[in-house]
Amino acid sequence: MPGEHRNTLRRLIVTQGDTEPASVEQQRLLGHSCPSLYDMRNLFQVNVEEGRHLWAMVYLLHSYFGRDGREEAEALLQRRSGDPDKPRMLGAFNEPCTDWLSFFMFTFFTDRDGKFQLLALAESGFDPLSRTTRFMLTEEAHHMFVARRACSASLDRTARVMAESKRDHPDDVRRLGVIDLPTMQRYINLWYSLSPRPLRRRDKLERRELLRRRSQRARKGRAVRGPSRPPRQLRDARAERRPHRARGRAPTQRDERGPARRVCRGLPAWPRQVEPRDSRERRPVSS
Repeated sequence: MPGEHRNTLRRLIVTQGDTEPASVEQQRLLGHSCPSLYDMRNLFQVNVEEGRHLWAMVYLLHSYFGRDGREEAEALLQRRSGDPDKPRMLGAFNEPCTDWLSFFMFTFFTDRDGKFQLLALAESGFDPLSRTTRFMLTEEAHHMFVARRACSASLDRTARVMAESKRDHPDDVRRLGVIDLPTMQRYINLWYSLSPRPLRRRDKLERRELLRRRSQRARKGRAVRGPSRPPRQLRDARAERRPHRARGRAPTQRDERGPARRVCRGLPAWPRQVEPRDSRERRPVSS
């Protein structure tokens, strides 16, 4: 593995591994208030799979990154979700998740974000990481299924009760034993704003690093890579060869196909056939 990419790859693995136990720590108390045995089974399955994902990331750190990897793996056990001194690396995994609606919204948005990150890691040139993340993707699909089913059932139950009772005020809906729509909207706004934050933060840092490197190359006199445009003379020559594509010029009558298209452009449906000048018959001049 090239040394210039080693630290970046290790950081990606550490970040992915840090999210797995963090979600288990957020959801550790939900078993006391589960809505049904089916939901409890799904919760335990999600937690077991997250623990397996942690083991896979720690295995990569121990097997391929030597002493630095072992130290990073040990640091994964020292951080805690929501701890003021040693919090988790990503902000979404430090938020409290004390009710089941938060669990479903967290799984719906954050695991969807994790799915796309795993898809990117599955295309990695580092074969052990690529093979490891492929089986993780199948389990992430189950996590999103749990969230999608629960959110759909909650919305369906609320809509059915509102239709039967002919009431839509939040206080009246809550008295009927279901979750009102404004509360659901607030949960959606909260977890949607928290979940994409790691990607926005990472993209911002990457753009800042790219600008820094470009400024360094410019100071050293190197060529700065960027979108290149052909010279003006070459662009003019291309426009002369393709006059129908040049800006500000009407399309030429060089094609008899598509009369409807020609009419839409304000041209006659069929171009007028013009004979060569030499073959025209001379008309007699009237006296």
